[in-house]
Amino acid sequence: MRRVDLKAKITRRGMSELIVILLVIGITIPVAFILQSWLTQQAQKLPVIEGVMATYTVNSRESGTLVLLKVLNNIAGPITVEEIQIVFTNTSGTYVSYITPSIQSNNGFTLISGDFTTPINPKSSASYILHHNSMVRVESVIAIVKDDSGASHSVVASGA
Repeated sequence: MRRVDLKAKITRRGMSELIVILLVIGITIPVAFILQSWLTQQAQKLPVIEGVMATYTVNSRESGTLVLLKVLNNIAGPITVEEIQIVFTNTSGTYVSYITPSIQSNNGFTLISGDFTTPINPKSSASYILHHNSMVRVESVIAIVKDDSGASHSVVASGA
């Protein structure tokens, strides 16, 4: 009886290089998608640490609208507020008011309290009071802050 060695037969004939490449690609692509899906899920579970937080409250009266903005610094170095943007609506439409160290009054809003030049040290906060001469609806408040490396960051304040 003649014994047939199957392993030797496959080895002699060999596998086509094209088949090997297609198998590697066929295995790699699904594994990459599974890995990407898993990594995305893991990234969503990471805690979000807010370095700089801002909150605002609005008080509307017949004499106008007051906005109190509080900026809290939770990062290691000092920050400075470069600009405050207030998006508001009145009977004429929606407007944006830009308050900076050089422009303390814009589109009806005036900075009545708060200092742009004093840095906010770590673990402390600063407050800014802005007044509009009529009753308006404040849609959002954004503080543009600069950290000690000189990088500017946009901080959307929470509140109403």
